Amino acid sequence: MEELITAADKFWAIYDSNNDNVVVGLLMESLDKDLHDSLNPDNIKISTNKIDSPDGDILYLHELEVDSNGLATRV
Repeated sequence: MEELITAADKFWAIYDSNNDNVVVGLLMESLDKDLHDSLNPDNIKISTNKIDSPDGDILYLHELEVDSNGLATRV
């Protein structure tokens, strides 16, 4: 089994607006958000806020929600 090493970082949640805003991925804050937007279909959107991933913590997609305004929260 591989060890999952995590570090403190911030991410935008990537979600599918055609599928109840289900979170499909994460985008590190250091990457180009506008470029990512331009390369994806209109229904794949990026949250309006960033989610923190504290050092040593694992951020699972199923623990994230995005509301109709694009606000991501950890549940």
